[in-house]
Amino acid sequence: MDNYRIESRLEVNTYLAKLKYALAHGARIAFQEERRIDHFKDIQFTNKYTLAFLFSG
Repeated sequence: MDNYRIESRLEVNTYLAKLKYALAHGARIAFQEERRIDHFKDIQFTNKYTLAFLFSG
């Protein structure tokens, strides 16, 4: 896992703003429930955890 990237705060905020806009206009999120790569990651660094955290209300 030597090839990784840490996004800047501006990139993350921009992405979240675009995601919020898309969801407000009918977009749907589809993602794989279990990904092979996630078995090697700490749970808090998986897409599943992130989406659950963002949309847990």
